[in-house]
Amino acid sequence: MANSENKQNIIHQIEEEATEDIHPLLKKIYENIKIIAFVIGGIILVAACYSGYQFYHQHRMQTAQNRLANIYAQDSKQKKIKGLKEFLVQAPEEMRQGILFELARDFMQENKFDQAMSYWEQLRSKTKDINIKTVAALGQAKSLRLQGNLQKALQVLETIAQKAPNPYHRNIYMEIATTAELSKDWPRALSAYKEIQSNQKLTNQKDNYIEYKISQLKQKVSTDNS
Repeated sequence: MANSENKQNIIHQIEEEATEDIHPLLKKIYENIKIIAFVIGGIILVAACYSGYQFYHQHRMQTAQNRLANIYAQDSKQKKIKGLKEFLVQAPEEMRQGILFELARDFMQENKFDQAMSYWEQLRSKTKDINIKTVAALGQAKSLRLQGNLQKALQVLETIAQKAPNPYHRNIYMEIATTAELSKDWPRALSAYKEIQSNQKLTNQKDNYIEYKISQLKQKVSTDNS
């Protein structure tokens, strides 16, 4: 009988100690229940907002792509250009570089080089991608050359030549040589052709046309200096 009472006393004591340990934890949770609910609610709200933004962004991009497809489907270049110019103002940022490029190219094909140059310039200034910058600079320089603004074209080309990736090397220096020849700047044209030649030597290539132009320009430089 005494053993039974002792067991009950021990069980009661354990229960009291457990209750004393558990109660502070429950009290702490209860005291912070509003904060916990607020945090959880905030997480749910952020998730809902992000999900809503994702849906909105996807819907906006899909709408923009559909509109762009309709513009490309126009039956005349003039209607296409008009549609692109109007759409550019409200197009998503991700699509603007492509629209600027298309407008520049279309105006080049229409021989409206002053307007083409404007879009090449915008494209060049609005991107950090050196490849796009280089292509835009080449387009800008060609537009300037075809308008007869040879010195400005050379400035654009020589600025980008210092930074352009190697695959653009030949195109840039060919454009410099062509523009310099048109302005009768034989030394500058000769220097550009020699730059092309030096790059060819690195790749063990030879271009008879480049060799001919170098020989021709050397004679012109020599004649001018005599």
